[in-house]
Amino acid sequence: MNERKVPFGLREGVLHYVSEVDTGLACNCTCPDPACAKPLIARNLPSPTRKRAPYFAHASQTPGCGGRESALHRMGKEIVECATQLRLPGWSALDGELSFSTVPATLAPGSAQEVVLREGQMRPDVKVIALTGQALLQALYVEIKVSHAVDWSKRERVMAQGLNMMEIDLADVSDEDLQDKATFAHHVLERADNRHWIHIASAPFLSRMLGHSVIRVVNQECREKRVPTQKGNQLVLREQAMWRHEPAEDDPKPFFGELASYMKGDQRVDCFGNHLPYRKGLYVVAYVPGRGSYYDDTRFKTQLRPIVQDVPWNAQKPLL
Repeated sequence: MNERKVPFGLREGVLHYVSEVDTGLACNCTCPDPACAKPLIARNLPSPTRKRAPYFAHASQTPGCGGRESALHRMGKEIVECATQLRLPGWSALDGELSFSTVPATLAPGSAQEVVLREGQMRPDVKVIALTGQALLQALYVEIKVSHAVDWSKRERVMAQGLNMMEIDLADVSDEDLQDKATFAHHVLERADNRHWIHIASAPFLSRMLGHSVIRVVNQECREKRVPTQKGNQLVLREQAMWRHEPAEDDPKPFFGELASYMKGDQRVDCFGNHLPYRKGLYVVAYVPGRGSYYDDTRFKTQLRPIVQDVPWNAQKPLL
């Protein structure tokens, strides 16, 4: 693709397809890149010998202009803002043990809105309310990628702020597809292979999409639990407050998970080697023998496995 070609022209604050405007400078459009904003020429005259898709060109060369990227980015945002449905990416964790496939979601009418920033926040492109089946995301942030993907620094801020975010990649859309409204909207809203999750923070959403219970740890505070033994002694155990989200239940259930008593040097760990108490984040529960300890009429202690999204750039990063 020629980066000098601009697919959409800006006129009176509105983006236009080249087929919607007059030819040449009579289009009265300017470059969508705010740093450029120079007049555009609409190359849209039909010709039997023309093999190139129509496009906008600059009336004068602007070094370093990002008109193409700005146009795709802004039009992609506008399509999401006006949409009633959006395909969500597929997702997997724990080496595929937990997963759900890409699925269309209904967007609440009028839910798209500009993100109000506070100090230290980033600016996601679009915020919507999305519903798929019984799984609801009250706040889904959608990023539009043309050249610059969400990097580690931004993703870490997304995680720290507890945001649900997906990214749609429009880098490979052809010039021909850019000039067909329905086809370009398909790339933005419906393609399954050009989107992925940056972060999922919602335990209820994740639980319902996976059909699996999800444990949410909100702090590292612990308490002691004293359990009498048959010999009249007392076992002193440690418990950590947690929340269990079940697929078929609307409200999470609080519980205290009994922590393992294994030691690695001077650090308490569980059977998976996770340091205890557990850090803030999302987990799935696994039970292993508690080596004779007494807990809730069983002989098992609570063991948690952090949920880690299975994508190369996201490897070994638990969901916070």
